[in-house]
Amino acid sequence: MYPAPRYRSLLDCSHLFYYLSAKGLLGNRSSRKTPDWFVNHFQSTIDAVAKYMPTSMRGNGKLPEVYIIWAEEGALPNIDAVDTGLDLSVDITRFMLEDKKDFGLHGWDKLFPGATVAITKVPGNHFTMVHPPNVSHHCANIVPSVCVC
Repeated sequence: MYPAPRYRSLLDCSHLFYYLSAKGLLGNRSSRKTPDWFVNHFQSTIDAVAKYMPTSMRGNGKLPEVYIIWAEEGALPNIDAVDTGLDLSVDITRFMLEDKKDFGLHGWDKLFPGATVAITKVPGNHFTMVHPPNVSHHCANIVPSVCVC
C-alpha cells in the first residue's frame, strides 16, 4: 500500500502513528496495546516510502486497471481532531484523522496516465477497513471487478 501522491508527507507521520497507537485506534479492536509487529511494520513502511519515488507507468501495451479503495472515516470518529494537539497543517495527519469528503484520484491518475481507474469507498478508517464487518465491503465492491467467472 502506498500513499496517494498528494499525501507524500506520510514521511512526517510517526507522531500521528504513536498518538493513535496510544489511544488504541489502530484497529487492534480487542486490546488497547498495538502489537509490536504492527509498530515494526509501520516503521518499515515509512522507511521504504522514504526511499521510493514513484514514476508514471507508461508502456507500449495496455495499462492495468487501477482500483482505489478509500476508507470513509477518519481514525478519530466523533472527536474533534483539533483537540488531539497534533499538527493539522500536515496533510497526512488531517487525511488520517478526519472523515473523508473527497474520494477522488488524489494524484493516482498521474502515475497511471490513460489507465481505467475505478474508485470505491468502504466503511471504517485506514486501520479498521480490513477488519470485520468492514472487510466484507471489499468483497462486494472488488471481487466482481477483478474476477472473471
